[in-house]
Amino acid sequence: MEYPPYFKKIPRKNRFKTKQKSKTIRNQVEAKDRAWAILSDYSRLRDFARYQGRCVSSGERVGHWRDFHSGHYASMGSCGASAGFYELNVNGQTYYENMHGGMESGGRYKDELIRRYGEEVIDMIAEKKREIVKADEQYFIKRIEHIYGLFQELREEYPDEDYPDYMK
Repeated sequence: MEYPPYFKKIPRKNRFKTKQKSKTIRNQVEAKDRAWAILSDYSRLRDFARYQGRCVSSGERVGHWRDFHSGHYASMGSCGASAGFYELNVNGQTYYENMHGGMESGGRYKDELIRRYGEEVIDMIAEKKREIVKADEQYFIKRIEHIYGLFQELREEYPDEDYPDYMK
């Protein structure tokens, strides 16, 4: 498997772990973990820059993009890899909203998604939830490459932000 040159520079968040001894599975888990790390960084920095650091569900401001959590509209456990790693399904939230927000928080999240991206975003997320993908190492590397490209576009739009080291 050919890795992009920046792959190893993306720090792992260790969200996904395995006790498997198979190198194939360990590589898949590493790619998934790095895909989550770059998506998390991208969504938090994107929302900090474009939406003045406001939480998608409460509107509360944070002082730095790293103060955000990356919260899913459709939860990772319920939606699979396609929606779980879809950049419009992951947005900057405060710790409280991401960890403890309930139905009311979810309603505000939906309203803000529609305000930011239009009515069709909810349908796009629902479509991604139904999409079946082979979530292997190659899939996650493609997601990393896609998000890296989005990150580069964001950097052109907002050059003065504090980007992660692997984007410098």
